[in-house]
Amino acid sequence: PANRYKLASPAPAPIIGAVKLGRSDDRCFHVTCFPGLLAKGIEMKPTGSENGAIGPITRRGAMAAGAAAATAAAAVTIVPRAVLGGEGFKPPSEKLNIAGIGVGGMGGGDIRSCSSENIVGLCDVDQRALASNAKQFPNAKLHTDFRKMLDERKEVEAVVQAVPDYLHRDVNIAILEVGRHLYAEKPLALTYAQGARLVQIAREQRRILMVGHVLEYHPAVVRLVQMVRSGELGEVYYIYSNRPSLGKVRREENILWSFAPHDIAVILRLLNEMPVQVSAAGGNYIQPNIADVTVTNLLFDNGVRAHIHVSWLHPFKEQRLVVIGSQKMASFDDVAKELVLYDQRVEVREGEPVPV
Repeated sequence: PANRYKLASPAPAPIIGAVKLGRSDDRCFHVTCFPGLLAKGIEMKPTGSENGAIGPITRRGAMAAGAAAATAAAAVTIVPRAVLGGEGFKPPSEKLNIAGIGVGGMGGGDIRSCSSENIVGLCDVDQRALASNAKQFPNAKLHTDFRKMLDERKEVEAVVQAVPDYLHRDVNIAILEVGRHLYAEKPLALTYAQGARLVQIAREQRRILMVGHVLEYHPAVVRLVQMVRSGELGEVYYIYSNRPSLGKVRREENILWSFAPHDIAVILRLLNEMPVQVSAAGGNYIQPNIADVTVTNLLFDNGVRAHIHVSWLHPFKEQRLVVIGSQKMASFDDVAKELVLYDQRVEVREGEPVPV
């Protein structure tokens, strides 16, 4: 017995306007903007805002609040922008000026997901990546030195960064220190200290900093979070996530840094807490000192365990997340685009464990 939720398409990638400001106060703060939701006037509130501690932060938030107050005082009638420009219309004055640093591969996808905004600058050391994206954004200035681009393109308000992992700290610091909002591909940095420093700079500069854990916004993951938080699955026992495939084998980072951040982010979102114990082991077979397969084990204070298996040395592709609860079980297959809820469990009857 199972309920199947077929997913027609993945969630749209979030554009700049989303926030993740760390966990120093045991709260993860998100303000997420999706193009389709913005067009319909739907507001995505930050996690934790219901407590009255923090509200949405956007570049035009204060301006909008002031304009609303002035409008109320003058009794001016506001005509919805959809009436003037049609569904999804966004006036040029509301668009962000965005630059991309590292626009090949995933970075190219990231910057294209921001195509509803003004793409004013593209930077990459790979001329092929620049040329490919220049076709879609002919008005963007092309650069091979990101520091020079940030210095010359004063109009840049936000940056989408997707450079190799070992450069994340230095590039992210440089972007934030010159006062730009930042969407940074995962991982934010390679050590806790580096990540904490970036969060500190973002707060000091009062700039938005978001890490690209976009899988958290997948409709199946959103539904899974609802199941867990509502108690529909019962008490969560354990979670496992498998993400193996054949390639793409990287030379500048191992499989843990490349694949596992997706799964870690989702598991932390599901359980809404940090683990108290973490261990990881792996092996390198193709290149020295670069792990091709790893298994990570997480233990949480409430007794929940989770394990994550990632590999780019595997005969077939699998992206599956399974959550086992005391009342029901759920499986999310991101390859088949299917979320399945199983009405199955194990009960102890007269001292005997019985699958139900």
